[in-house]
Amino acid sequence: MIIATDINGLVYKANPTYSADDYSQASGVYEINTAEKTTDLLLRPLSDFTILQTITTESGTFDLMVAIKSHQTAEINTACRAQIVAGFESSALGAAHFYPFKPEDQSNLMSTFMLSQISAMDKPFKCWDSSGVSGYRMHTTAQLQQVGQDAEAHKMTALVKANTLKAQIEVATTKAAVEAVVW
Repeated sequence: MIIATDINGLVYKANPTYSADDYSQASGVYEINTAEKTTDLLLRPLSDFTILQTITTESGTFDLMVAIKSHQTAEINTACRAQIVAGFESSALGAAHFYPFKPEDQSNLMSTFMLSQISAMDKPFKCWDSSGVSGYRMHTTAQLQQVGQDAEAHKMTALVKANTLKAQIEVATTKAAVEAVVW
């Protein structure tokens, strides 16, 4: 339902559709979700309603859906980063080990891997075993390659998931549909 408010914030018009000409004198025009009769909406304050979208205000047009989508996209980005930096498991050493993956860990993995390629020597790299014991364990070049591949798969899984969710947000047409897209 589309409602229009006067300068005092009271509903003075309610219609199922919006036409700019019909609402040219409104202080604000909003989309709300209600099953109430049009006559039951009149003279009620705007604060009585959950606004799905602000169509126009005295200061111009504002699309609430853009703001809702932007907020939800930021939530997805935050969750994606959190999943990436939470770390990953690799069985490169023959059994599952946990590898941290904060930005400095990513940098360390890259430099250790590159150095192992140049010198073809075993290199120590920090990880945790299944008992939670951390330490710098020796990795061969092949093992570092496997850790690197597992790290890339971990990161890409999160990025692809985030991209899929953000595409769902983009095509959502209601506030509820946008807010239903969660990590």
